[in-house]
Amino acid sequence: MEFEAGESIVPPEMYQAYGYAPDALPSDLHSNRIKNKDGEFIGFYSDRVFDENFLVELDFDNTISYRILPYSLNLRADQITKRGLPILSDDVEESLLFRLNSISRGVSFELKDSWIYPKSST
Repeated sequence: MEFEAGESIVPPEMYQAYGYAPDALPSDLHSNRIKNKDGEFIGFYSDRVFDENFLVELDFDNTISYRILPYSLNLRADQITKRGLPILSDDVEESLLFRLNSISRGVSFELKDSWIYPKSST
């Protein structure tokens, strides 16, 4: 592993390509690929779409029905160990509901008790 003491699989050319000295640490390279010099998230972490996720609950009874539980992967959490751990979030609910309704054809969705349901046509 590149983070073990004295071991690095990151070649010196990679450090130089990002403006670091050849003897820089892997943590220098990786941490600065997440945030810019002003401390703002960049790349993958900066786009909300990668932070928003959902779980689909299917019910196979006389008919097939489903509901969607939106959650955040918390990729921009201040505490690094909290990033990537799912949390329920009102902010994600509204955003995901909007995205689902904007891309769906023939069905629309509504939010009820933190779950997203297909709107009934009746």
